[in-house]
Amino acid sequence: MLIQFLGENPVFKIKKTLSLKSSFLDDRRAVSRSTFDIVDFLIENKGLEVTKKDIIEGTKIARATLFKVWSQLETQEIVRI
Repeated sequence: MLIQFLGENPVFKIKKTLSLKSSFLDDRRAVSRSTFDIVDFLIENKGLEVTKKDIIEGTKIARATLFKVWSQLETQEIVRI
């Protein structure tokens, strides 16, 4: 399954989202760190076709963690399958 990275610079979008959801940062610091790691990986690999497996291997996050944050990334239009 290939993943499409959306937008010019999603870091601004995710920072805005996270700042509006301060409870997200307070309650899930590890998950939010993983979210930033995923976005950073996608920025570094912009224009390349990557899979979820590539993201897991490239960010060194657990598969379960990727799936915890994936819906947020799709909702915020950062990624699309």
